[in-house]
Amino acid sequence: MTQTEPPDSANSAEEHVRLIAQAQRRLYAFIFALVRRPADVDDILQETNVVLWRKRETFELGTNFFAWAYSVARIQVLAHRSRQHRGVFLLDEKLFEELAEAARTELEYSIGGKWLWDIAWSGCRPGSRS
Repeated sequence: MTQTEPPDSANSAEEHVRLIAQAQRRLYAFIFALVRRPADVDDILQETNVVLWRKRETFELGTNFFAWAYSVARIQVLAHRSRQHRGVFLLDEKLFEELAEAARTELEYSIGGKWLWDIAWSGCRPGSRS
């Protein structure tokens, strides 16, 4: 807490940090389901975290943080795809949105995102099989 920051603001910032930290595995798995390149996933996750922090005042504590975080991550994936693939044919935006929603739904209905996270992470480990 800084000298100019009110105590409630400090508590809110701490809560937001906690929520972002708790979301890392789920966000990684969600982004991986859409991008599939670990280096790109890392970059997009980092960008997503920056946006989640910068826009923390727009998030209302007590509402669904994961839904908000997934929407931010989806926008970051689209921005990344746009930067990386200028002039290259990409999936139709509607199809991309359907895939993003399917990935989010699968994560929400698994046990804390564990099964999809295990699949995503196993492809990143040295010596892992494809």
